[in-house]
Amino acid sequence: MQDRNINNALLALERDDGIRGNLARALFMIRELRIPDVRQLRRLRRWHTRRMVLAMLETGPKTTRQIADHIHKTHPDMTDKSAYNRAYQCLHKLREIDAVAHDGRFGALV
Repeated sequence: MQDRNINNALLALERDDGIRGNLARALFMIRELRIPDVRQLRRLRRWHTRRMVLAMLETGPKTTRQIADHIHKTHPDMTDKSAYNRAYQCLHKLREIDAVAHDGRFGALV
């Protein structure tokens, strides 16, 4: 098993307040790893971002930054950088399947 898989499993266990969380924190110390300070606490469900982006674009063209700001406002536990990356990836996938198109202006998508 790869180290990153083990680390991800330990991070998932660390969120538990009980014995499992304490054990995961102890294993982090033994492995000389630090627990990340910032994590996304509430994950967006599958397709939720896509539905959110498409709903925003129904009202007119938006830039990636505008969509990222909306995602960040809706999910304040997500960092601004993470929200921007989520918006960018979603728009990229939507462009690949021709669900949205660039309207010729800088950063605006329809």
